[in-house]
Amino acid sequence: MTKYFACITAILLGFSIGSSAALAGTLEKTYSEDFDTREYCDIENTSASWDSLRGEIKLPPYEINVIGEYATPDASWGIVIEGDSAYIADGYSGVLLYDISNLDSLVYRGYYETDGEVHELDVEGNKIYVACGEKGFDIINKGYIYTVTESDEKHENIIQSSSLFPQSSALDFINPERTILGATALTSFTFDIQMVRDSLIVIASWDSVKIIKVKSLITDDLPVLIDGKDTPGGSIDFEVVDDKIFVSNHNSGLEIIDFDNCISIIGSCETPGSSYGFDIAGNYLYLADSEAGMQVIDISNPESPVIVANYDTPGYAVNVTVSDNYAYISDWDEGIVVVDISNPTVPVIAGFSSCEIGTGAINWPWDVEVTGGHALVADYSGGVKVLQITPDYAMDYYHVQSLPVNISGENVASVKLENLQEGSVSWEISADGGENWQGVNADNSWYNIITPGNILLWRSTHSYPGGMINSSCSFLNIEWDSQVPTLLANSGISINGSSVEVNWSVSRISDEMKFVVYRSLFPDDNFEKVSVLDPEDCLEYIFRDDRCEDGATYHYCVYTLEDSEETFLFHTKPITIPAAVLSLYQNKPNPFNPVTTIKYNLSARGCVVLDVYDVSGRMIKRLVDDEQAKGPHNIIWNGKDSAGNMVSSGVYFYILKTENGQKSRKMVLLK
Repeated sequence: MTKYFACITAILLGFSIGSSAALAGTLEKTYSEDFDTREYCDIENTSASWDSLRGEIKLPPYEINVIGEYATPDASWGIVIEGDSAYIADGYSGVLLYDISNLDSLVYRGYYETDGEVHELDVEGNKIYVACGEKGFDIINKGYIYTVTESDEKHENIIQSSSLFPQSSALDFINPERTILGATALTSFTFDIQMVRDSLIVIASWDSVKIIKVKSLITDDLPVLIDGKDTPGGSIDFEVVDDKIFVSNHNSGLEIIDFDNCISIIGSCETPGSSYGFDIAGNYLYLADSEAGMQVIDISNPESPVIVANYDTPGYAVNVTVSDNYAYISDWDEGIVVVDISNPTVPVIAGFSSCEIGTGAINWPWDVEVTGGHALVADYSGGVKVLQITPDYAMDYYHVQSLPVNISGENVASVKLENLQEGSVSWEISADGGENWQGVNADNSWYNIITPGNILLWRSTHSYPGGMINSSCSFLNIEWDSQVPTLLANSGISINGSSVEVNWSVSRISDEMKFVVYRSLFPDDNFEKVSVLDPEDCLEYIFRDDRCEDGATYHYCVYTLEDSEETFLFHTKPITIPAAVLSLYQNKPNPFNPVTTIKYNLSARGCVVLDVYDVSGRMIKRLVDDEQAKGPHNIIWNGKDSAGNMVSSGVYFYILKTENGQKSRKMVLLK
């Protein structure tokens, strides 16, 4: 709730202000705003961000620019950066090597083809440890990665354009002397791998976490499994910290295992979504939790990890990379979302990448690595993307403007401001509803109003100083002196259903007096008379406006009418009629077999598409492709694909796309 304090410390002086409305006096008021809601944010005049979580107004979230795109032969899943080299886990095409000494123009340097589908890799010393999906893992000597040169005609186009290189040429140029130091056949899918403690490696297979001893560098000496732990729901990612293995289990959340005794579970934390990749910084673990966004888990007590915050991303979160005070979330179908985690318990949006289809878009990001002011993204079918992650604002400054601070109609004579701010923020005051502005300093000094009026507004200007610095304000206090008509005792405005109610009370009434109500869609002009109220021998009045449209913002003025002369009484604050909301509801039943019902609500009439996808992103069935009316709708899916075949058990996603936005949810078919 916004904190608003009004302190009246006035003595009526008893002199006329030249109208029949009332006597007049001087009034001093205090207005304090700690910015913990959006109540005073004027959306039409605001371009800076109003952070209702952290409680501040600041520069808006910045848009990340894609400065380079490099197509790969298969699906890019993971990235490891080592010095001026980037190693890409590229599905069935194996491991790719890029020179990143110049991030404005990456250069393709070589590859190594593996037997399975490469998802993740780890680089230690002169070896590359590769998680090969259904084929287990490979350990590769760096010296046996085929390295292309500018003199290699067969790869010349690759170096110049970074286009797809043919699968056949990959086979042609594999070095016949390549050496795989070790490989093991696993019964389940290997997602992640990490080299730890001399010759020990850890792998995350779908059904377990395994610790494997690589006995020597001799090819014939195969690795030996020395320990392992079955996991409850699909291990996807892990990280070894000291004597603990942190594991994300797709169906059950976080699990912490004792490294020296894998049978021993130290602690666990169930999450609301399906768990994917994570990163650890200090005492906090930042977990990508699918449709539930990013979960922030306090791991200071490993025996009792607890979720302390979450950031709900617009898409499907699959990985998190932490660098400095920012979390870079790979948000499937929405791009990269940058979240400020300087206060881990209150994560807030800082930036985002474009997810529009086409050049420069990031649609299916699975991994991010940050280096300097850039980030490299494994964008699944989109290849490798290079991002400029420092803010790049379109303007040098942004405004935040309040709604009217005083709503009772007094004429403001002077003001003083004090606040808590960081960076470069300047302030202006208008007493006439924004027609004229004057600069003031937030130094707790009094400033006379140059252009008096009875609608007090403030406006802040946030300048961008460069780098990752934000200009913000978390608290503002304004005091003002004014002349106030005493006929009006109080006034208010509220929404009752689809109607607006304007209420007021007066200190006196006469038989000849009437009240005239005006309405406008604008704060300062185009007011139209909507009602005239006759006195009712009472001091309290309500005007109910039933002719309001969804989503519209209205302004009201009330005048007294006496002896054919209208005199201003008060001006309301703007009020917005809630708009119909685009909603996609959880299917019922869920899990289901084989029939389920999907319900949704449209905010306006328009074209609607509702599709079902499997976990690989392949469309299974289009359920709706039609123009539909505003309001609730439902559709039944019988569990069959577009060809009429019954689909198998598993997780599916249904995505609603409209002209006013899109929504997505997850459902489970169990047979």
